[in-house]
Amino acid sequence: MFLTRVLKEWFRNRSTPRSHSKFRPKLESLEERCCLSSSGIDGYDLAGLGNSLATAVNLGPASPSKGLLFSQSNLSIDTAGDQDYFKFKFTGAPAADDSIDVGFLHANGDIDIRLFLLNDDGTIVQVATSLSVDNNEFISLQGLAAGTYVLRVYGTGDATNDYSLAIDLDPTGVVSPPTDNFPTLNPTGVNGQINRLQPTLSWTPSLNAFAYQVWINDLTTGETNLYTNNLTQATSWSPPSDLVSGHTYRWWVRGIEFGGLAHAWSLHQDFTVSTVQIAPINGPIHDLHPNIAWTGVIGTDNYKVWVNDTTSGQNNIFANGFFGFISQDGWKLISNSNILTPGHTYTIWAKAVNAEGVGEWSTGQTFTIGNITFAQPLTAVSELTPSIPFTPVAGVNQSVYWLDDLTSGQTNLFPNQPLTGEKWSPPAALTVGHTYRLWGKALHPANNGVGWWGPGIEFTINTSIYAINPATTLRPTLSWTALAGVANYEVWVADTANNVNLTPGLLTANKSWTPTFDLVSGHTYNMWVRAQGGTWSAKQTFQVAKVTEIKAVKVGNQYEIQWTPLALVTNYELWLDDLTSGASLLPGVIVNQPGVVGSYSAKYTLAASLTNGHTYRVWIKARNSFTLGEWSNSFDFTAT
Repeated sequence: MFLTRVLKEWFRNRSTPRSHSKFRPKLESLEERCCLSSSGIDGYDLAGLGNSLATAVNLGPASPSKGLLFSQSNLSIDTAGDQDYFKFKFTGAPAADDSIDVGFLHANGDIDIRLFLLNDDGTIVQVATSLSVDNNEFISLQGLAAGTYVLRVYGTGDATNDYSLAIDLDPTGVVSPPTDNFPTLNPTGVNGQINRLQPTLSWTPSLNAFAYQVWINDLTTGETNLYTNNLTQATSWSPPSDLVSGHTYRWWVRGIEFGGLAHAWSLHQDFTVSTVQIAPINGPIHDLHPNIAWTGVIGTDNYKVWVNDTTSGQNNIFANGFFGFISQDGWKLISNSNILTPGHTYTIWAKAVNAEGVGEWSTGQTFTIGNITFAQPLTAVSELTPSIPFTPVAGVNQSVYWLDDLTSGQTNLFPNQPLTGEKWSPPAALTVGHTYRLWGKALHPANNGVGWWGPGIEFTINTSIYAINPATTLRPTLSWTALAGVANYEVWVADTANNVNLTPGLLTANKSWTPTFDLVSGHTYNMWVRAQGGTWSAKQTFQVAKVTEIKAVKVGNQYEIQWTPLALVTNYELWLDDLTSGASLLPGVIVNQPGVVGSYSAKYTLAASLTNGHTYRVWIKARNSFTLGEWSNSFDFTAT
């Protein structure tokens, strides 16, 4: 189309969104023709219009009989976080070249766009995006279903920039005239839920209808025909006054011919005006003034909040007044005289109140106000001045900590020390081998001596041995964390089969150890490490693997047993039983370690053919230089 060609050419050739290229006069003339003052957009977006979904600038409708041609330059995302919303709707099917174009100079800040389908209940579903890094964002409208859409324009990463917007929408198709006098009600909301007090109800046209009459009952209260004499010539209608959040309604429509002849009522349809939907709360909220998010009800006059302290048993704790922020998006408590208590659990309800002061309470949402919580180290801490993360409590002016040395029995090592930031470190070095207990206390913002201790954690200053999966070698390397100032480490390794120290007097200056002797396949070992003459670390247990990967492969008329070998094994012992006959076929067969340790690189070919249909069971033992090792789990196969 002419407009699309001009706009796209203009986007490609301009140097800045406000420059006057050779195509600018054409665009200006199009703006004067297509962008009416009633659209509510000024030349430089100075009015800040359309900055939210609720205030989206309405660009109007489009249909097969009337297109939507819109263009506007010198719009702007002028502050970090600013965003512009535009709304339009259409019937029919968009043509192949129907599109949305946003042009700007990328070097001045990247702009992205997202397109959403707007449901009848006010919820939105994203249907398309344009997130490129050039001077143009483009969304094709072809293939979109008829409906109401919202375009969001925003700066990426809080970028700011000027931009131009063009929408070219000429839907095709023929609007079929009604063929009967029985209107069909369009679906209302998602699963019959509408989150607005004055929803728009719509239906299909009926034959020869000059106007339509709507009948609506409140199923919750039993009241019928809420609005009398409510005629409309449109195929949609909104109640002239608020419905009630939480109530369920049933409605019908019938056509009225010119002259007053009334047709039959449509089939009924039920819907519910949603209550406030409080967002799920996962885990404790570490804030004396929590921010509880919810999805409100559009058109609500105000909201009410009810909070119970389930820990103390006090109900409706703000019955005498509430000091906080409350809106369609949620609730936040404010002021130091209105706080929730760390460690306490609460249940909150909210209701959307209409102009008559009526509404139903939401489903309750339970949450806990968290205390100061330290991250529990999973192993010993190897730093003498460790840095341990913690979660603070927002809304307090001061926090302190308490540290006990459980090994020496000394309490409160650093009295009255403040706890700041989100990581704790002691003001002096701690002692290797000692175990400590640490708590944090959030003080009341009024600083009246009241405070709340969080849960304590215990940690030890020492080396810790890194975990190891079952070792696939008879001489695995094990390692540990370093300790400051330590020159030598003692290593103790014991086979759990006899608990004998295999490494008496072993000292190493390294932070790892590899055995100089073979361990035993299938055995479990305990290991400790300590700074020379110091305190032993926590025990680390590890295993030397058995043979785990076994298979039987038929080669000609014979079977070959294959398995994945362990490293540094001297040889393997095989055992084969015929489970069908009960015979033992390979007592004491020894196979040497293959030259290559790889997947199924160890092999043994059975000397005789196996009996078809018989089931066989294989075990394999990886033996060290002392002929020690444990049998693998059995592997069964059937000869064919």
